[in-house]
Amino acid sequence: METQFNNGSTSYTQTFTGTGNGTAGHLTIPFGAEVTSAEFRLLGEASSTSYTNFTTNAHYGGSGDGAWSGSPPSPFTSGQRNNVDVSSSTMALKGNPSLQSIDFSRTAQVASKVNAHQNTTGQFASFSDQGYSGLTKKFTHTSVSTSAAWGHIGIVVKVGDEFHVMKYSSSSLYNTPTILRINATTGAYIGVATLNTNGCSTSSYYNMVDATVDGNTVYTAHYTSYFLTKWSVITSGNTKSWRCDQSWSFSNNYVTGVDIDDSTGKLYVMTYSYSANAHYINEVRKTSPTSILGTWTVATGSTVSRYGAGMIVNMPTIIYNEYDQTYVSGVGYNYDSTHHFFTMRSNFVEHMGEVPVPEGGHYGLVESGEGQFSFSCHYYSTIYCSTSTRHKINNFGDGSLFDERSHTGTTATIMGSTITTSKAIDTLYISSILGYTPAGTSISVDISNDGGSTWRQVSVGQNIVFPQTATQFVWRATLNGTATKAPIFDGIGIEYTASFVTSSYMYTYQYVGSGTKNVVAATIDWDETRPSGTSIRVNFGYTSSSTCTTGSTGVSQFTQPNQTKTMTGTGYYMCLRVELTGPSSGAVTPTITNISIAKHSNAPSEPGIEINGKTVWSRPASAGALLGAFTVTQSTSSNTILKEFNDAIPDTGSGLSNISIGLRSKSSGILSLVSFSVAYTMNTVNLEVNIPEGEILHERLQPYEVVTRHIVGEDATTMTEASLTLMTNSIAKNPTMYWQDGDIFPSPNDPEDYIELDASSWSSQSNGILEVHWIFHVTSEFPDQSNVRFKTGCLDNSGSAGYSPLDLISSTGLEVNRSFGLGWMKVRDNDGALVMDDVPDNSWVAAGETLHFQGAMWFQNTEDAPKDNAFDVRVSRNGWVESTARDTTNNNGSFFISVDLPEIDIADGLTYEVQTYNEKEPTHVMPTSMDWKRTYKVDATPPLRQAFLPLDDAYEASSNVQEVKILVNDEIGHPMALELMYWVEANHDLNRNGEADPQEYVSKNVYNSTVAKNKWFITTIDHSRNSNMGRVSYYWTGGDQAGNPLYYTAMNSDDELLSFSSGPGFLYDDATFRTRKDSTAIFTGLEWVGHVDNAPVFAGMDQRIELGFIDANTAIDFEHISLVFDFEGPNPMRDAQQISYSGINNTFWSESNFITLLTTSKMVETINESGVPWIQLTFDFVIGWDWPDEEMGDVVLRYKERGSSEDSQILLL
Repeated sequence: METQFNNGSTSYTQTFTGTGNGTAGHLTIPFGAEVTSAEFRLLGEASSTSYTNFTTNAHYGGSGDGAWSGSPPSPFTSGQRNNVDVSSSTMALKGNPSLQSIDFSRTAQVASKVNAHQNTTGQFASFSDQGYSGLTKKFTHTSVSTSAAWGHIGIVVKVGDEFHVMKYSSSSLYNTPTILRINATTGAYIGVATLNTNGCSTSSYYNMVDATVDGNTVYTAHYTSYFLTKWSVITSGNTKSWRCDQSWSFSNNYVTGVDIDDSTGKLYVMTYSYSANAHYINEVRKTSPTSILGTWTVATGSTVSRYGAGMIVNMPTIIYNEYDQTYVSGVGYNYDSTHHFFTMRSNFVEHMGEVPVPEGGHYGLVESGEGQFSFSCHYYSTIYCSTSTRHKINNFGDGSLFDERSHTGTTATIMGSTITTSKAIDTLYISSILGYTPAGTSISVDISNDGGSTWRQVSVGQNIVFPQTATQFVWRATLNGTATKAPIFDGIGIEYTASFVTSSYMYTYQYVGSGTKNVVAATIDWDETRPSGTSIRVNFGYTSSSTCTTGSTGVSQFTQPNQTKTMTGTGYYMCLRVELTGPSSGAVTPTITNISIAKHSNAPSEPGIEINGKTVWSRPASAGALLGAFTVTQSTSSNTILKEFNDAIPDTGSGLSNISIGLRSKSSGILSLVSFSVAYTMNTVNLEVNIPEGEILHERLQPYEVVTRHIVGEDATTMTEASLTLMTNSIAKNPTMYWQDGDIFPSPNDPEDYIELDASSWSSQSNGILEVHWIFHVTSEFPDQSNVRFKTGCLDNSGSAGYSPLDLISSTGLEVNRSFGLGWMKVRDNDGALVMDDVPDNSWVAAGETLHFQGAMWFQNTEDAPKDNAFDVRVSRNGWVESTARDTTNNNGSFFISVDLPEIDIADGLTYEVQTYNEKEPTHVMPTSMDWKRTYKVDATPPLRQAFLPLDDAYEASSNVQEVKILVNDEIGHPMALELMYWVEANHDLNRNGEADPQEYVSKNVYNSTVAKNKWFITTIDHSRNSNMGRVSYYWTGGDQAGNPLYYTAMNSDDELLSFSSGPGFLYDDATFRTRKDSTAIFTGLEWVGHVDNAPVFAGMDQRIELGFIDANTAIDFEHISLVFDFEGPNPMRDAQQISYSGINNTFWSESNFITLLTTSKMVETINESGVPWIQLTFDFVIGWDWPDEEMGDVVLRYKERGSSEDSQILLL
């Protein structure tokens, strides 16, 4: 059975860009085989796939459990959702939140208090009782007489002892309200107040959303018209009227609230900026409200995302009404209100939390008495405002401190009673922490779910996740104040989810128009959690409705991740719908995240299979494009696949049939042959003969190996005999080797003794195939010839006499060649300074050394070595063979011959030639060539050092280009490169011992390719970092081209000329010199002992002159220091008489015939108190009697420093 192509592959994939075909591979099936079955496993895929991934909260409609507020991933454009909760890019069933509101209305809410007082009437806790109305306190509502014609209610304004209720004929405030007058005490209907526009435009009284009262003046806020309007409420007898006095526009900012802080009388206006999506509180002038005295950001859209409609200010507390009037597709309108609570702290407004208003959505928060504000439910419909809310004015606490009372202590702790949940949970949400916190005060809250063992500090808007679940939670509050200010704690709102809704959905869509879609299938994958009793369903398709509901035409259902479904829809919308279902108990929720939609286009249509280019199977066009797996099976001989296979396999002969398998498609797409199997039965066949192609037959140590393979037919159980024949140019001389069952190799039939069968020949039989390894040697009797082929045959044990198929002959042959020659050679030089693995031709070699010729003889065009008994090797020098230059033991064709070089110069060189000979058959030796020869020039003269600079003990000025050079003499084989080894004390004295250690020298290669007997090698070094008197050591090393080392000579005390090589260290180098930093000498003075200026000097008497210099370069820096007497005299025969000292060699001398220097003259060098060398000279001398008398003379000091171009002089006397 064949399961892979002849290249080893088992599968194939072709991407079609239209109608076409492709070759998957070739099957190799032996001649004589009959295919009995075939199976092909195909896979169709789309060649174009686009992906849409849901990876953010916005893709699922936005974070949280509200209405759709996000943006779906491209190409979807819109979406809706219901009962969905989204967080961390994960969608779940919406929770049924439970709100635990602690408002201090009952003593049971508090377990214990330390230094705290609870007021259940005012609904707060503080250090002591206060005149305070809690933010969550609900006063008794005011029941309005049913005689008042109720309707859509706007703001409720308490003017004097009346409530003025704005009533509208519809839910829209874009019309003139009717002002109902209600007795604030009894709720009796009094009548209506008139509205006097007084010339004001409709923008001044339409869309009235809030108000505040200042005596008989009322300020009203108007949302979409950007206006704040001032009214006067006028009483005339039993009638009242509202007169519009003036309006102010706040430009493009919506006015959403207005209030006067009772404690300060300041007027505040709340505005909303659409472009910034933010709410601002503005302190304004009453007389000119558009004159803004201060502005603070209250909230952005993430905190207050809907309509603002009403505000209360009792600094630092701010109450803001959010009225949600948005429409949600599939849900409708909410018309709910939420009260947000803020506190002003350090010039910043902080959110204290939010509380939903069960009394219904409303307009306005208007103060209506001490510590309270009032409003009524707006919508005149029982859907949004129940019957019980009609004819009712709600009164709530406004968080005002109207009676501040004294207290003792500055801190208090309140421990709350235990909160018990219906199921174990680990997550709480803090919806509010309310309180009155003047400057310098604070309220902090902690929560524990382990009975108070550990506490977690919490803040508003925080989701607290505990490390373990629990059913009981406890809270505590810490109040911190000052001696004069006390915080007031209104309460805390804690939300948790113990159950979920039972079903939810989210859908998103894109309008794509009508017509056939190029998406043929879709694969949808996601990550999920699916607790028991829950389910997840994802719908996707092209349909006529954007909602993508189950059962709609063109919509496919996916109930498990990574499913692929065919897309056949042609609707206007491409849509996705996710449906989550939970148990009726609501105890758990499924979750889904990372939704990925792979939309597949261009799948192969009418896919087919080809054998040798002929279509043998094709999928009908009616079956549609192939997307997914499909198996093609043919198991009987009448099928087209089997027929084509067997037609391609010859029934006679031997060898292998190479059958191509191909795939075809009539459209674009990806078609894969995932796997296949082709089964066939076999007769006995000579399957294969493998010869060592590229090898040449000749007598050698290594044997040759030919492998033949024979298939044992299904009618036989084994092979009884096999043979291998070498087909020479004479049939009568063909040698034949045999194999017999039992791994027996009889003696070959070899008339001319061409071969010898090796005993290591072997065979194996596995999976019905006999494999014989014929291992043999070729003898020298096998004559040279080309194209010797190999023929193999076999005989099985089927029937009575067995069956023998046709012989199999190798397609190529081998050459027989017995000629050999030089295979490789190299000449080693292991002696002397220059050691080389292979000395090149025409190289210089040192006299007296030994060269080693090493190599091997190979048969022509191979690396096979002739046997040792076939040849010997020798080396000749200029045609003459030395008796010792031979190798007669040539194992594996190798040779190793050593040749000694002469002890003299041979500039013209010596030519050496490797020679071999075959005494038995000389014609088998190949003629020599230049590769067999090497010419070497012999150098018996090493290079001699003749001169070098700088000299030993030289004193050189500091330089980064100090020239160093050496003059070398060499008769022949002149050196072309030398190595300078040098040591600079400042740079290389690594261990700071002041010595030039061998390992501290650095090297520099210096080249001079001039062919000359005497030549300089010159380079530069850098010793500029050396200090004064720093040392530099250097020596030259290397040799000439032959490796003769550089040397120098010296005469010993016995007049013997000795040879040396320079090396590291001050005693063995070529030179050690000192360096200097050129500095100017400072003359320190001169004293002629015992002599007074202008006094006579007497001949014959001892005289002493002492003088000094300060010089950082020491005395060695002075080439001379001289005293010149009678410097300017008129008689040249006796004038300018000079005595001198040189620091270079520390010597005194006289250049005068009249002055004698005494041996007591001396130089003393010390260090002065500044640390600089002080050179002190003493000249002791006597003036001779033969110096003629003169009336007067002078003395000049002359000196020359190294590095100076001329003398310096000082006139002394």
